[in-house]
Amino acid sequence: MITECACVPGRPRAPTAAGPDRGCRGPRSGTRICSDPEGRRGSLGHDRAVAEPPARLAAGFVLSHPAILAVASPAMRRLLWMLALVACGKRAEDRAPVSATRAAALDAAPPDATHAEVAPAPIVETAPARRLWAPQLDTEAEFFAYSKEIGGERFAKFVIDLRSDAIYYFDVDIYKVHKDFIFQELYKKPRTKAATRIFDKNYGKDKTDFLMCYLIHHLNQDAWTFAFWDGDLATAEHVRHAYRRMKQTFFHGDKVKFRPDSNYQEAVAKKLIDVPVVFNDELYQAATFQAFNKGTAIGTLRFVPPDVPESELTFDPAEVVVIHTPLSDITPVAGIISETFSTPLAHVSLRARGWGIPNIGLKQATTKLAALAGKPVYFEARDADYVLRAATDAELAHAFEPDQGLAADQLFDGSESNPGQLGRFTSRAPFYLVRREALTARSQDPNSFRPAL
Repeated sequence: MITECACVPGRPRAPTAAGPDRGCRGPRSGTRICSDPEGRRGSLGHDRAVAEPPARLAAGFVLSHPAILAVASPAMRRLLWMLALVACGKRAEDRAPVSATRAAALDAAPPDATHAEVAPAPIVETAPARRLWAPQLDTEAEFFAYSKEIGGERFAKFVIDLRSDAIYYFDVDIYKVHKDFIFQELYKKPRTKAATRIFDKNYGKDKTDFLMCYLIHHLNQDAWTFAFWDGDLATAEHVRHAYRRMKQTFFHGDKVKFRPDSNYQEAVAKKLIDVPVVFNDELYQAATFQAFNKGTAIGTLRFVPPDVPESELTFDPAEVVVIHTPLSDITPVAGIISETFSTPLAHVSLRARGWGIPNIGLKQATTKLAALAGKPVYFEARDADYVLRAATDAELAHAFEPDQGLAADQLFDGSESNPGQLGRFTSRAPFYLVRREALTARSQDPNSFRPAL
């Protein structure tokens, strides 16, 4: 037999000065377990004798003599703990659970309201979850829901399944690129190197599964276009297919024109007679300047030769480059100036945004900036204008000043794909830390694009 007493349940305590009936140690014949969770005497005002099963007796013994666990064998310790757990489980079954909300309400209620009913918490109504993609966009609100605004242009993205002809307008806030959406929602399989290599055939002329396009509202011009990634080798038939499905499923489809975003795509566009086309130069003809990404940088101003094939071009992270024609991609540089306007969605523009470097479109840049060719310059891209001038000695000194707060393993070695400080010439890029004399010496060869370090 174990007698119950009025203190903390299951926690033995030493006898108190008030007598044995107020402590957790009772007569020598047993151990007391408390019954009143508030630590008061029971309602009868005296100890009550209750029968306890063997498991609970064992649990009380283990809890009262912890030293036994230290000397017991591993098997015996497991057995004792199992008995304790069984006993605790039965003890918990004896009392109905009290929710946290109910317990808080009882504690806050006055004495005469202890047993009053507590009103259930109100259920907040929420809008149903929106799908990650839609088969059509019938209203402006739906276009807004699946699109995003960058640099004065609001864009959505869609995928066309070449096998089923299904079209998917997907949420660009969830899936940043077409490939992510396709692997997650359509393929439903991991994006392994082998799978990616097979998938990338969809960027070539012989596409196997998908067309991947942008749908853009150019806000300043109030014009609508659709486009492929600038490195996509879509054929004229691919453009027709994409235009037909987009027009069938988009509420402003009759206002949308195809906008080629590379030299290859411009050649394709000139062959189209049944799809409306607008070129980037036409779209931006009223503007002589366009900021694609704001920022500042210091570097050597280089003019990219227009007659060099893109595959043979190499760039230096310490250069501010002037590009005569659109490029499908670019390696790290300090800043970008394009004479032929592209859009904020072009891959070169997305690279600049990811690297945090200044990137602008500037008509006749070669003529306007000719005096600074091959010289160290300060370049700043703003919303409405730009600054490009010779860099001062103080700016050069600051640009190449080592950052003593970075450990050696934190320095950028040029192998990363997203150098956040690229173009700012900090010690995050050790190969930026060249002497000013070396930077000036490189200016003697303005056509050089290979790193001099």
